Amino acid sequence: NQLTNSKTHKLFKLIYMGEMRMFCAKSIWMILLFSVAFILHSVSCEAQHEGIGGIAFGTSVISEANFQKDGKEFDGEAERFSANLEVSLSPFNMAYEYNAYTWSRVKGLPFGNKKNAPWENLHLIQAGVDHSGMLDDQNWGYFLGGGVSLAFEKEISGSYGGMGYAGLVYALPDSHFFVRVGAGAAFHEVESSVMPMGGISWGAIGENQFAISIGIPETQISYCPTPNTSISLGLSMDNGVYRLADDSTVRKEGYFEAENYAGTLSFTFKPIKSCEITMGGMYYFERTYTIYDKDGKNGKECDLDESNGGFMSIDVTF
Repeated sequence: NQLTNSKTHKLFKLIYMGEMRMFCAKSIWMILLFSVAFILHSVSCEAQHEGIGGIAFGTSVISEANFQKDGKEFDGEAERFSANLEVSLSPFNMAYEYNAYTWSRVKGLPFGNKKNAPWENLHLIQAGVDHSGMLDDQNWGYFLGGGVSLAFEKEISGSYGGMGYAGLVYALPDSHFFVRVGAGAAFHEVESSVMPMGGISWGAIGENQFAISIGIPETQISYCPTPNTSISLGLSMDNGVYRLADDSTVRKEGYFEAENYAGTLSFTFKPIKSCEITMGGMYYFERTYTIYDKDGKNGKECDLDESNGGFMSIDVTF
C-alpha cells in the first residue's frame, strides 16, 4: 500500500537518525524551517516489492577541496570516501558507515597541529525499529519508529545519540496526494531537539510519469521512462556529528560536525524485481566543518570550497 511505502520509512529515519544528526548544530533557522516546511515525498515509480527485509550497500566520494575561515583561504585540502551497509528484518534494522579521509598539505589546514592528519577514519553504527500500518481500509495510516546511534573516531564514550518519531498519513481518495503530520525528537551529547513535521506528497506510478519531493532533507524531481528505471535531479544534505579521539590533535575528546549541501543527478534501474541499483554525481556548493570541545560547546567553524562527488548504491529486498 502506498500509505505504508518503505520509502516513507527511510525519509523519516533519515531526518531523525542518520543525516539529520545536523540538528546537533546550532542552526536554529533550520529547525524553524523544518517546523513549517511542506515535505513532498515522492512515491516510487512502481509499486514496492513487499518483502520482510533487505540488504543495502552504498559508496560515495567527495573530491578534494580547500578551506576558508574568516575570509582567509587555506592551502590544506580534504577528500572523503564513504561506504555503508544496512541490514533490515522488519521491523528491525542495523547499519554501519565507514568514512575515510585523505588530507593534503596539513600545514595549511585551519585546525589540527599542522603536522598530523586531523583524523583518518570515522565510524557510525545505528540500530532501530520502524513500523507502519493502516487505521482504516482506505485513507488513514500511521508510522512510528526509534533508534540509537554511535558516531566516533576511536572511543565510543560520549558518542551516543537517540531518536524517536511518529505520525499519521492521510490519502486523498482517488488521487496521488498524501498528507502527513508527525513529530520526532533527537538526542545527542552536543544538542537535543524536538521537531514537529508536516508535509504533502505527490507521485505517479507507471511508465512516463513524474514524482516530486520538495523539502528537507531532500528535494527531488524524478522521471520514470520505464517501470523499472528513473532519472532524478535534486538537492540533498549530508550531515553528521562525530566524537573525536581522546588524543585528538584537533580537540581532545571533542566533536566534529560536517554539513554538506549538494545538487544531485542520478539514474536508478531494477535489473530484477527485488534489486535496485542507483548511481549518480553530486556538486557540493556549500560545506562547513565545525569543531566543538568535549562538552559540545565553543564551536569553531570553517568553510570548504565547492567540490564534486559521486555515489552508487545497491538495494536488495527479500
